[in-house]
Amino acid sequence: MIVLPSRWETRGQIPSLDDIEGALVSVLCDINCNHLAYSGGIDSTLLLHYLEQIYGNVYTYTIGYSLSHPDIIYAQRYLYGKHNIYSHFHIPSEELIKENKYHGDYPGDESLRIFYGWVKYHTQQIITGDGIDEYSCGYYDHMTSSGEDIYRDYLSRLVTEHLVPLDKLSGDVEAFLPYIDERMVSLWEAIPLSAKCTPTDRKLVVKALALRAGIDIDIIERRKYGLCSSLNNIKEASSERCKTR
Repeated sequence: MIVLPSRWETRGQIPSLDDIEGALVSVLCDINCNHLAYSGGIDSTLLLHYLEQIYGNVYTYTIGYSLSHPDIIYAQRYLYGKHNIYSHFHIPSEELIKENKYHGDYPGDESLRIFYGWVKYHTQQIITGDGIDEYSCGYYDHMTSSGEDIYRDYLSRLVTEHLVPLDKLSGDVEAFLPYIDERMVSLWEAIPLSAKCTPTDRKLVVKALALRAGIDIDIIERRKYGLCSSLNNIKEASSERCKTR
C-alpha cells in the first residue's frame, strides 16, 4: 500500500475540470476575502462566480477611462440585477492620470497606482486575476506555431514585469492572486499546451470552466485589454489587445 505521496494516482495525469475547479474554490476559501478587482472579462468573472457561491455577498472594484470603456460596460452588464454584489466604479480625471505618470514607469503603472490608491479607501484586501494568462495561454501570441517557446517566455517575465510592479504599486493593500497559488500552478503545469490553446483559440481550459459556470458567451469571447489599457480612451473592442509589459 502506497503511503507517501498522498493522491499518488494523480501523478502524470492531466487534471480534469473538476480538479481545477476544486483547487480554485479551495484557494478562494482559504483566502477568506470577498473583495474582487473586476474587469468584466472571463478571468475575473469566473472568480466572481465562485466568490458568490462561497461568500454570498461580494464587493467588486472596476476602473476605466470613461463609462464607454469595455471593462466598465461588461462589468455593468454582468452585475445588472445582482443584489448580492456591491459594485464600485472609478473613472479618474485626466489630471489624476497625468499626476500618476512617472518617468521610468512601465506601461500601465499609472493604472495600478491609481487603482490601488482608490481601492485602499474601501478595503485593505482584494483578489485579482493576475498571472492566469501566463499559465493558461491567454495571450494571442500563444496561438503561434512556436507555442512552447512563447509559453516559457511569458512565464519567465511574469515575476519581473507583472508581479514585482504589482507588489510595489499595491502599497499597503493586500493583493491575493488565486490563479497562481501553488495548488493551481501544479495543475496548470500538468496540462499540455495542446489542451490550453490551438492555432485558432486560446485559454481553452479557462473557457471550459466559464462555460460550465454558465458565464455568457459574450464575456467568454470578449477581447481583453488588461489593466494597462484601463485608462486609455477605448470605446469598443478592436483587433489588438494591450500586450504584456
